Amino acid sequence: MDKKEALELVESFDDNEIKKIPKDLWKDRDFVGLASVINGSVLQFADQSLRNDGSLVAHIATQNGSALRYAGETLRKDRDFAIKCVTLDGLLLRELDTKFKKDKEVIVEAIAQTSAAWWDVDESVREDLKNDPDISGLLPDHFFNDN
Repeated sequence: MDKKEALELVESFDDNEIKKIPKDLWKDRDFVGLASVINGSVLQFADQSLRNDGSLVAHIATQNGSALRYAGETLRKDRDFAIKCVTLDGLLLRELDTKFKKDKEVIVEAIAQTSAAWWDVDESVREDLKNDPDISGLLPDHFFNDN
């Protein structure tokens, strides 16, 4: 099976069809990049080394944020990777590990990209962060109205 045929299976969004793709293609960085942009869930089939490749996964995530759910466990726990992701696209905060939704530096970077990332901040820290000048200075006033 060549890459073109394999990408057609990826486009089917049918896991039974996708599982027919040869293992060697799941070790091919270019193929995994293309396939994951089309269908973020296929990152789960990629070789572990590619699932932990920060630059590849960050690139894929900017095109298809859902792919972050299938990033390698090491990468998913990496704070520098989390910051890189939200610096590229603040909305990726919603796909990151819960601990990063409580991490002020990650939150600031996400909100600096888009104020909409505020809604993905863990509720347990929102109240404290409302009064933090690093955060409140990035958000419109209406984000803090209780009306």
